[in-house]
Amino acid sequence: MIGGRRVLAGRRAGTLALAGVLLLAAFLRLFELQYGQYGSDDERLWSAALRTLATHQLPLQGIKSSIGIGNGPFQVYLMLLPAAVVHSALAGAVAVALLNVVGVWALQRFAREFFGPRPALIAALLFAVNSWAIIFSRRMQAQDLLVPFQILFFWAAARWLLRGRWYDLVLLFLWLAILTQVYILGLMLLATAAIILGAGWRRVRPWPLLAGLALWGLLSYRYLLGIVLPYNSAFRGVSGGHASLDLASVLGALTMATHKGFQTIAGQAGSVFDSTAGIEAVLLGLEMALFAAGAGLVLLRLVRALRSGPASKARLYGLLLLWLLLPVALFARHSVALYPYYFTTVLPLPALFTGLLLDRWWPRVGLPLLTILVANALAMAGIFFAVIPGYYIHNDYGLPYQQTFSTAASLEALAAKAGVHRVYVDGDLDPSDVMSSVLRRAGLDVFWLDDYRSPEFAAPPVSDAPALYVTMAGDTDTAHFLRAHFAAQQRYVNHLPGEGDAIRAYVLTAAQVRPVLAALLSRGLGLQVGNGMHLDAFSTPERLAAGQRVLPASVSWTWPGGRRPADLQYTLFGHLINAAGAAVAEVDRPLLPSTNWLAGEEVVQWLDLPLPASLPPGAYRLEIGVYDDFGAVRQSLVDGSGRTLPSGSLLLGPIVMAPPPPPANPDLTPARLVLGNGITLQAYGWSAQGGQLELDLRWQATATPTKDYTVYVHVLNGAGKLAAQADGQPRGGAFPTSAWRRGDVVDDPRSVAVPPGDWTVEVGMYNLATLQRLPGGPLRFPIHIAG
Repeated sequence: MIGGRRVLAGRRAGTLALAGVLLLAAFLRLFELQYGQYGSDDERLWSAALRTLATHQLPLQGIKSSIGIGNGPFQVYLMLLPAAVVHSALAGAVAVALLNVVGVWALQRFAREFFGPRPALIAALLFAVNSWAIIFSRRMQAQDLLVPFQILFFWAAARWLLRGRWYDLVLLFLWLAILTQVYILGLMLLATAAIILGAGWRRVRPWPLLAGLALWGLLSYRYLLGIVLPYNSAFRGVSGGHASLDLASVLGALTMATHKGFQTIAGQAGSVFDSTAGIEAVLLGLEMALFAAGAGLVLLRLVRALRSGPASKARLYGLLLLWLLLPVALFARHSVALYPYYFTTVLPLPALFTGLLLDRWWPRVGLPLLTILVANALAMAGIFFAVIPGYYIHNDYGLPYQQTFSTAASLEALAAKAGVHRVYVDGDLDPSDVMSSVLRRAGLDVFWLDDYRSPEFAAPPVSDAPALYVTMAGDTDTAHFLRAHFAAQQRYVNHLPGEGDAIRAYVLTAAQVRPVLAALLSRGLGLQVGNGMHLDAFSTPERLAAGQRVLPASVSWTWPGGRRPADLQYTLFGHLINAAGAAVAEVDRPLLPSTNWLAGEEVVQWLDLPLPASLPPGAYRLEIGVYDDFGAVRQSLVDGSGRTLPSGSLLLGPIVMAPPPPPANPDLTPARLVLGNGITLQAYGWSAQGGQLELDLRWQATATPTKDYTVYVHVLNGAGKLAAQADGQPRGGAFPTSAWRRGDVVDDPRSVAVPPGDWTVEVGMYNLATLQRLPGGPLRFPIHIAG
């Protein structure tokens, strides 16, 4: 009787403990979820669910994966219920969080069935507080939907391998069908399933196997045949090309045991984590070491089971190691960077393996270690929750739900009040793409000015209604332009907590925008492009400061209407060309897809060319043109007179890179020779070795020269006859005098072959067209070349 009471009390305690773990898991996945990041993947998945409900047509695939192939459609199916019940996107995040709480429960049941109540509870607790499990439970992303079904899959596999019950085999195929269509990495479980069937071939019965295969095929065939097989070449991008074989995948798997997920995703927490004087590094090492040691314990038990039985235990431990090793092996050879979400397939093994190890060391070592791990995880979670209400631009943590949808509601009301026709949203990938999609779903005509892809601005057609301009960040060219010229037309601002960035909105008419653009892009082009668009005007600085690393340039274009070009995508290119005709800097800016061209809309491409650090001073030209993306064929350019420009490009400029102030050189001899037209020979120096005269000339511009002049260096013998010479523009033509401006000091090295003897050197300048020397020269000085 007493023993029965103890068993009953133990069960109650276990039930209460499990309830506490599940409540903790739910809290960590749902707390402050309104500040969960709402990124482009979340918006695409939620939009796909809403579209499916509206059209009553099940999609063939979900959102695109990072390797280019579409994820399976089950990720959309799982969002249909919350989308049907509650229209708010936050409902989808809640559904994902609750699904992952179910995953914690499933892990506990799985571990309890095969390892006992205590290791099951330890594993469930560690999984509940695991940073990566929490991070991958708070968004509508493919990897966030994978883990719960993965646990169910391996649970069914273990039950079938150990007990051979037919319905576990059918369930295995059901979970496999969902896994392979929730996240692209779930496809690797096809290989896992084949290995499982091979390991348990003695338990295979025809009818359960056929039923499972039929269920899997019925649920999967459309996706496998329609998407995976036709586009299987996309998988080669992960391990093809110049691949490397290293331990990165091992480190990626071990990282899943750590609390590093919080600062990896929410970088704004990094300063807090970094202020702990190395404690976090020690704890990271401890977490990974315990996971690795737990894997070693499972391997040891597998070896023992293979030696002395029972065989069922060997299958169980072999299944767990297969679960761990397959993703590690898959990414062992890779040609792309390995991101943490590639290793969600490892979860929840860090919790399970560490739990088995702590149970083995219980209570003297296991309990203190468990306390340390859980306390640290909760402390890190607390920091994470404290920082996520703030928005940080250059961060993996996107704009939260609350700020996204409160801003969208304000913008919708502003657009309705102002009677705008088109909404332009400017900024990088997240959150600008998200805001564009949200506003588009509200029925607005939205175009995303994709600063991530191609910085641009657009002015509405002259006869169009006002436009609404929304800048999602303050550091883009468009944001700077709007703040500089239209501060009075700002109608909305949301100062975001965190770094202090702001979302701003302006209501502008074409009559307000176009004069400003005309003043900014004041140099006309008047070019007709072969695809029907017009290149209208441009703006570039005539002079760059010494050491400047960016050439700012702008080109405007319009489409007058009529027949759209057959090719959908074109690119505007800009090349900086030196005096020798070689490109020293370049940039390509994709234009709006031609399907989005609006007749009469003026589009400005911001062409900021990155300049190499080694770019020498001199005069350059900017070459511009347009090519189609499908064949990289330059489009023809026709000027206002009907002349077709050669090579499909136009040279603009000149653009002068100013010289840096030359260093002091005490070896130079002052000359102070004033030649006229603003040119002075300030100083000179010479040396000779091996029959070669080396001259260092230092020129100064006291005004802006009006012509390109040629420097002459003449070596005269005792009779005044010319013995050698070196004529040419300054710096070999790279920095002609027409590019000089008042205050420039230009070093001009020269070399002349001169035989041994005594000579007189003359230095000056002349106009090559007339051979007329500049007045005031030449400078003459004697030299001696040793024999």
